[in-house]
Amino acid sequence: MNANLLRAKMALKGDYDLTPLMDLLDLSRPAVTARMNGETDWKLPEMRTIIRKYELTEVETCDVFELR
Repeated sequence: MNANLLRAKMALKGDYDLTPLMDLLDLSRPAVTARMNGETDWKLPEMRTIIRKYELTEVETCDVFELR
């Protein structure tokens, strides 16, 4: 998980903290933090929601979620 890249993409959309992501995914702060820190895996529906919300390209998606 490249949290810095995701945070950068979030900031470009005006989301400067985890609250919008928590609300979007209906997850608690500890759950989002665990995913951002790579302690817990993202679920596919969560990934899809993030990709759509932050308009990630295919390359950005692979970079954010370290899919290579």
